[in-house]
Amino acid sequence: MAPVSSSGTDRVVGRGSELSRLDAFMDDVAQGPTVLLLDGESGIGKTTLWKRGVATATERDWRVLSTRPAESEAKLSYAGLADLLDASGDVLQALPDPQRHALEVALLRAEPEEGASDARAVSAALLTALREAAAAGSVLIALDDVQWLDPSTASALGFAVRRLENEPIGLLLARREAGASLPFGLSRAFPEERIARVRLEPLSVDDLGAMLHARLGANLPRPTLKRLHEMSRGNPFFALEIARAELRGELRPTGAALPVPQALREDLLRDRLRALPSANRETLLYASACSRPSVGLLEAVTRSSNVTGQLTKAVDAGTVEIDGHDVSFAHPLYGSAIYAEASRDHRHRVHRRLAEVVEDPEERARHLALAADGPDPEAAKALEDAARAAVARGSPIAAAELCEMAVRLTPSERVHDVHRLRIAAADYWLLAGDQNRALQLIEPVAATAPSGPERAGALRSLGLVLFSLDEDHRAADIFAEARREEAAPAGTLGWGLGERTSLFIADYVEALTELGMLDQAGEVLDWLEERGQVIDRPWSVAVSARYRGLLAAVGGDFQTAFASLDRALKEHERLLMPFELGRTMLVLGAIRRRAKQKRPAREALQEALAIFERLGAPLWADKARAELARIGGRRSAAGQLTEAETRVAKLAAAGRTNREIADALFMSVRTVEGHLSHAYAKFGVRSRTELALFFDQ
Repeated sequence: MAPVSSSGTDRVVGRGSELSRLDAFMDDVAQGPTVLLLDGESGIGKTTLWKRGVATATERDWRVLSTRPAESEAKLSYAGLADLLDASGDVLQALPDPQRHALEVALLRAEPEEGASDARAVSAALLTALREAAAAGSVLIALDDVQWLDPSTASALGFAVRRLENEPIGLLLARREAGASLPFGLSRAFPEERIARVRLEPLSVDDLGAMLHARLGANLPRPTLKRLHEMSRGNPFFALEIARAELRGELRPTGAALPVPQALREDLLRDRLRALPSANRETLLYASACSRPSVGLLEAVTRSSNVTGQLTKAVDAGTVEIDGHDVSFAHPLYGSAIYAEASRDHRHRVHRRLAEVVEDPEERARHLALAADGPDPEAAKALEDAARAAVARGSPIAAAELCEMAVRLTPSERVHDVHRLRIAAADYWLLAGDQNRALQLIEPVAATAPSGPERAGALRSLGLVLFSLDEDHRAADIFAEARREEAAPAGTLGWGLGERTSLFIADYVEALTELGMLDQAGEVLDWLEERGQVIDRPWSVAVSARYRGLLAAVGGDFQTAFASLDRALKEHERLLMPFELGRTMLVLGAIRRRAKQKRPAREALQEALAIFERLGAPLWADKARAELARIGGRRSAAGQLTEAETRVAKLAAAGRTNREIADALFMSVRTVEGHLSHAYAKFGVRSRTELALFFDQ
């Protein structure tokens, strides 16, 4: 199957059963979240079927959120998310302020607050945005070439779709890998009957002939068509390329069975591209090397004011498409072919020129890295700066990868810089949840760093990784060794990482407290409080006040503890970091429980639990549930409810009807009934009257 132009529209040839599956998928979306995955080799026709699904959704007046990522943008933070939410301004405006700000920072529409943005807030915001969109009608999330989706977007999208319930949202996915597991953890989140997988197979001889006639107006003799089918193995994209070459007199298929090897496939594409004028090919090379080619960007890098005119022949040849200001290849293989055709030196020059023009610091740093022939301190510095920017946007995965790239471009004799970057990469991987990769990076540094502050910093970072892996005793030994290396926490706390200490100080203090190293925790808090006051940093003040309260409570001084927690909560009003607020509420609830204040303890812990569930932090949610269970009494059962069940149950306990609840929460009545049924079962009650006993009115 291939795109077939007919009066300016694409139609599908030879895919009757696949079209039926697509139609069934579109109909099923009304019943709740549904997935259709298209897979197959390059050129087999996945994109054409995918486009048909997008067109059908548009005809049905669905909201369509789509992206077609390219290999060149596979590592850029939230590149796919920017596409998905490009035309969803109305939905974003309806989000709570913290979530909207987190998304705007991730999409480079707002400046980040000091410190790292919480990736979980971005994920939670996306989930809310999807629910808001679905409240107004059916939604199609359409992803072509899923294998190139950037990790930051994939993580946020996976978080969101795994938490969908009965919303009319369909996921139309296309990718090259056949037989691989479902992306985004969908197999665990969706029942089997809500997932369909379509493996696109080669076209038959007759279907291939019909496609060539519709596309090229060619009526090939049966023997020629059969040979063409053998050469292309029924792949419509390569059958078209071979047929075009033959019609130009450049290729004469013989009667022998000649499967198309990779070399011939590349030659077919290169020959077609070589037929274009040299200026066209140079412009296309820039387009293949950058993440989001546009007319304006290509004019800037080529220093030409007529890029559209230059690309006319490429457009006419069907290798390039121009949509407004956006430029894209008709098939990714065209971009891969022209990039592979260029020499190594030529590609380096292209990336250096792009680095001079692109505005995004992360993309600029990647171009500098791709332009480097060897160690390049300037490129390494740009990558390190880009990593800080990426983590500030809530993309620790991208930040970790950028730091690892910086390590490779740092001259080996700059041992201190290499160690600093490896520690940074480890810290970012830990923030992203990949403790094993963090451990691989930090253990060699801790073993080889020179004695003193540098090794102390590496040991503290290693201790945090071990603590996250529940290796408490080994972590305690590592922390003790770090203190022997450098006793005073002032200045950099031995991390040698400046501002990035903010990412893990909270974990460090909590680790010290849980391990009984209270004096050390107090010293760290002294430093943190002093630093927060000097630079008026609300994060530093809030976290130090939180753990001052915890240390005071350990000593039995509840009055001081509650005063410190009140101060922390005031600072949280200036922060847009819901995860940190959740941690403060968890500490507050635990201290109130120890002080025998059951009702206030329950309220604080329920708020912490709601935050952790909304952000997708299961380990922290479990901590909140464990604290709730320690309170005792019938009301602790409320901690068993999900956030959605809690909202429904509270309104039902207040006497609202199911229809009123549905209208208030933008749900269907059936969804309300389901949540209420779950709440009844978890509480062991059978009426709204009994339910009201669990909520303070």
